[in-house]
Amino acid sequence: ERLMREAYELGCRKLQFIGGEPQLNPDFQKLLVAAKTIGFEFIEVFSNLTRLDEETICYAASNGIRFATSVYSDEPKAHDAITQVKSSHARTIKNLKRLIDKGIETRAATIVVDQDRANVKRTKRFLSKLGVTHVKSAEVREFGRGEAILSRPARLQGLCGHCWSGKLCIAPDGMAYPCVMAR
Repeated sequence: ERLMREAYELGCRKLQFIGGEPQLNPDFQKLLVAAKTIGFEFIEVFSNLTRLDEETICYAASNGIRFATSVYSDEPKAHDAITQVKSSHARTIKNLKRLIDKGIETRAATIVVDQDRANVKRTKRFLSKLGVTHVKSAEVREFGRGEAILSRPARLQGLCGHCWSGKLCIAPDGMAYPCVMAR
């Protein structure tokens, strides 16, 4: 909470909770409320949406909290193969629908791992029809699980080139990075 206050005092007005899965943090709800109380104008939770409680949905709907996620395919088997978690597609889509039904602004990206262009296009259409506010696709980069997928270690050249461009990543231990991928 202290780091959020310091960021706000330095002029930061946008905040994104990201993980891993930010909702696994036992203080997640408390941190979400603190971010709103502090006065952040834009608050987004980047989540795999495999877990989402009613308290979070209601708070988000009442306070303009946004959500973002990744959906790898409109086909459950293909999505689950990439996440390596059985039923992750069903849970992600169910919770995405719950957010949309409550009027919560959402965005989703299809991260291109090994899907063909038709699958990516179909998945983007699926998400738009579902009611996702912002839909895009992006190439997998060699960070996190991307290192194993691409069989190469993370390199600075893999970053998008917009680090320090009005953004800053603060890790749970308080370390600052030019972007979330640069950790």
